[in-house]
Amino acid sequence: MAIAVRIATPEDIGCLIPLILAFRNAGDDFPTEESLQSDLPRLIADQDTEFFIAGSPSHPCLGFLQQRYRHTLWLSAPEAYIEDLFVAQDARRQGIGRCLVEFAVERARSRSCPVISLDTTERNEGAVRLYQGLDFSLRSERSGLRLLLRRWLGTGPPPWQRPNLPAAGS
Repeated sequence: MAIAVRIATPEDIGCLIPLILAFRNAGDDFPTEESLQSDLPRLIADQDTEFFIAGSPSHPCLGFLQQRYRHTLWLSAPEAYIEDLFVAQDARRQGIGRCLVEFAVERARSRSCPVISLDTTERNEGAVRLYQGLDFSLRSERSGLRLLLRRWLGTGPPPWQRPNLPAAGS
């Protein structure tokens, strides 16, 4: 199957919504289709966010990757961050995730980013193998394993403490 990856445009929202809904945690109810209808146009228009879509002529929406960019003081340069990567269940193990990540790396280079980063869980062994096979390192020579820490400033319980989500580290 010939896979092509491209930058998403507002016309691709109909492609992205089902992929993102499939990506969210099983049993989770957010983001909703309605919230995606309002949030995706905002993110696609944001110059510091890009969505990439992988597809073939017969299946135009096989997977997506969301990448964000920000200037960091520690590099005095922009940094790329892969926020989400998802390939439709029936399209996995065909190199689509690899194509999306390779495209993201090239986009980061084109934006003069000296580093591209992401996070995943150690239990996601397939993703870890994919990233390591593309020269991502699990360890930073300076600071060891990367941890994701959060502080919720909103009202009500934070999204990651919803009853239907697994506890951190489980």
